[in-house]
Amino acid sequence: MRKVKLYNQVLNSNIPIKIFIIILFFTSFLSCKRECKEDGSLTPDESAWISYVGGEQLIFRSNLGDTNYVTVDNVEIYFSPIGEDGNCPRTQQNKLVTVSPFQIAIRHGYAYWSGISEGNMDPFFFKDYPSQNNIVVNGNSFNNVFVMTKDTTGWYPASKSVWKIFYTRQNGILKYFVTGGTAWEKIN
Repeated sequence: MRKVKLYNQVLNSNIPIKIFIIILFFTSFLSCKRECKEDGSLTPDESAWISYVGGEQLIFRSNLGDTNYVTVDNVEIYFSPIGEDGNCPRTQQNKLVTVSPFQIAIRHGYAYWSGISEGNMDPFFFKDYPSQNNIVVNGNSFNNVFVMTKDTTGWYPASKSVWKIFYTRQNGILKYFVTGGTAWEKIN
């Protein structure tokens, strides 16, 4: 109603119509403000790559008879900047958990960043490996297992380099191998 009154006042006044149109255009332009939308949140599917909630006690036994007790660290969920889109800062949500000696990280929309790393090695990226079925670990059969391998023979110290990991979205790390022949299986 107010705009109609203003329009009628302008038509009945001595202000040239061109000036009115210019003022109307700039008023409309200035009143349109682009809203920044947070588009970087993890989807439920992305978030499901990490099944740990933090605090779990994992027990791994080696093929040499050694036992390794691991406590899963708290799961961290945070946003990190990835640039700007016009005047809107863009961020992406990350989910990170440490299962010593590994870190498992997921980043929204960036599957190539999602994977497992150990120490200073290049990460194992989930997208690089198809899942496999009927994988037996510690006498149990698992489906949708990502068997991820790296050639670590030239890495130093070679005797401690992880070169193969068995991982599922439902159960996390099932088994891993280090160079030198030691295999570690989760027994709980």
